[in-house]
Amino acid sequence: MPANPVYRSREAKLPITLFHTHHVTKALIIQIIRERKSIELDISHNRNSCYIGHHTSFYTDNQKPNNICLHEAIESLKTERVFVKFDCKTPAAIPTVKSLIRQVGPDRSMIHGFVKELEFSPYPKEVHHSFHWQTESIKLYDLLRLKKETGNPPLQVSCRGLTEKRLHLEGIDVAERIESVLPTDVDVVNLNIHIPRNTVPPEWIMQRLYDRKKLLTEVYVDHVKDTPLPVPYFGTTNDLGSATVLYTSN
Repeated sequence: MPANPVYRSREAKLPITLFHTHHVTKALIIQIIRERKSIELDISHNRNSCYIGHHTSFYTDNQKPNNICLHEAIESLKTERVFVKFDCKTPAAIPTVKSLIRQVGPDRSMIHGFVKELEFSPYPKEVHHSFHWQTESIKLYDLLRLKKETGNPPLQVSCRGLTEKRLHLEGIDVAERIESVLPTDVDVVNLNIHIPRNTVPPEWIMQRLYDRKKLLTEVYVDHVKDTPLPVPYFGTTNDLGSATVLYTSN
């Protein structure tokens, strides 16, 4: 059985839910360590260094979090039984993310990025094109190379420009493009279709991508109704209490 819990989840055909947050504090990290769960760190680059958070244009003045410094966060996490999802917010952050994964280890981490080849432009009018998107797109080749050079942690890739309406009208074309972009001989584990408001993707595309590519589509579990989904999925939650306990206390 693979050591990485995301690979284990897929092999066992069971869902896994990781914790997502924009606010990373020392107290939160201590709680996550105590509960043996997971944390997602957004890694952005400014001038000569990286930090936890999005591009500055993502925030208004009252939204920008006062996050813990990146070095302090990794020093707290790297020897603990905690899972870390590194969300690479710009190609400029790739060298830093490489170093961070090597410190935490490929069995306790994963990579995420918005893939340039999965930008479905022109964007529908319902999709608000934010300035920070220009800095976030990463070529799939660069993410695959990062994955290879860090010991093969799981990789999640995200799309842009999709909506429920677009999937209804162009769904087969969208699925075919995703399938053609992701090579058959490379283990891309997770896919974030990235519908506005974190809407749960249509079940048919989740089923198709799982059957054809073994992709675990990302689902915000806070939005899932009582009806179980038809295939294993990659869960994300903003509620730490809903995140999966990934490690035993021993």
